[in-house]
Amino acid sequence: MMLSDSALWARLLPQARQSRPFNPGTLPRSRRSVARRAILAFAVVTALALPIVAAAPEPVRAAESTDGLIHITFTPGASEARYILRVRTLGQAPKQATCRTRDVSGDLVLTPDSNVVPEQSRLTVDQRSLTCEAPLRNEMAQQLMQTAQYPTSTFIAQSAPGLPVPLTPGAQSYQMIGDQVVRGITKSVTYDTSGTSTTEAFEGSSRAVLKMSDFGITPPSLGPLLSVDDEMIAEVDIKASISAPAVPSAEVAP
Repeated sequence: MMLSDSALWARLLPQARQSRPFNPGTLPRSRRSVARRAILAFAVVTALALPIVAAAPEPVRAAESTDGLIHITFTPGASEARYILRVRTLGQAPKQATCRTRDVSGDLVLTPDSNVVPEQSRLTVDQRSLTCEAPLRNEMAQQLMQTAQYPTSTFIAQSAPGLPVPLTPGAQSYQMIGDQVVRGITKSVTYDTSGTSTTEAFEGSSRAVLKMSDFGITPPSLGPLLSVDDEMIAEVDIKASISAPAVPSAEVAP
């Protein structure tokens, strides 16, 4: 006997005739507990899938200065000063030899309107700790610089054209113009400076060309065996921290 379609489905799926909307309350207690856990798990998963909006981190600011000025302060022991000399020896091509020290200290101090404060802006190099590459000798450097009488050389900054104030994070390129004091003699010198700054620190280098004779130094010479050119390069690797006046919160960029 042929069954109608509805009768066939009723026989194959007898529960279909009893289908009604799902109600957890009609389930046995154990099955209701399972259903509740399933619903709770679904709710948790749904909540975790929602996008989470994190609070924006506060911008990092420079340490606060107490005098209303901007201080770029050399980190003790982290910077290096160098004199690079050109040496000629008999039968060999000229080559560079370097005398260096990490006994470097100082500050570059600016007003908020970008003027250098010379009274507080000086870089000091302790030349008694200079160590030299061959064929130069440490004793030669001490004699040339007369370190027993003039233990330090000093650069006093007068201006810093190109240095942005307020300081902005990123690459910087500017000059430090001021007075170089070596062996008690003062000459105007310009250091070309470049590096990278954050709101908290500056790292870079400065470079200037000097002449020994400008500071009363006679370039070393041992006849045809060895001679040193009058011109030399003064370099400083800078690692410095930055402190600045407090900035009102309304003026701090998000």
